[in-house]
Amino acid sequence: MNRNIFLACALALGAIANVLAPAAAQQLKGAALFTALEKGGYTIYLRHSITDLSQNDSNPIVVGDCTTQRNLSEKGRAQARAIGKAFKAMHIPVGRVMSSPYCRTSETATLAFGSTKPFAPLYYSFRLPKAEASKVAAELRQALSRPPAHGTNTVMVGHVSNARDVAGVWPKTEGGGIVFSPGANGFQVIGTFSAAELLEVAGQSRAGSY
Repeated sequence: MNRNIFLACALALGAIANVLAPAAAQQLKGAALFTALEKGGYTIYLRHSITDLSQNDSNPIVVGDCTTQRNLSEKGRAQARAIGKAFKAMHIPVGRVMSSPYCRTSETATLAFGSTKPFAPLYYSFRLPKAEASKVAAELRQALSRPPAHGTNTVMVGHVSNARDVAGVWPKTEGGGIVFSPGANGFQVIGTFSAAELLEVAGQSRAGSY
């Protein structure tokens, strides 16, 4: 192929890709991220809070039987309550709250936000057969692309593997979160935070310096 024709084709394809690809979302951290959440319009994906590592999930687990699962530790329960208080201190409006049906995720959501509804696409994908895990990931992508009710943020409480499967990023510490912005072309990650960062900024808010 003539070199000039090849370059022209490459430039044309690049232009098409730029039109089709969604604009990169601005990555926010710390107080800037939590300030953005005050307006609503995002989905906050939380990893369950701190668990008791002396326990292990059975294989298979029984969803309604917490004795077959790794559960929250007392420290994790305190962390979940603190997360809920932090959201209130920073005036982050929460609308719909959903969680994996696992005990550690549903308990985190309930302690932090008062109630939750089980959401099948948040089921721990690491424990699912490959085909079912792919189906769950597709359903979660669709859910992350839907905007929340006006003036609120949707909260999803789940596991590391599900976030990794759909977005390639995950909360590396228990109680951490990812903030997704839904849009016409799907969703974008606008920021991540650890539970420690959330609680630190909330503490500054209560002190009047936020």
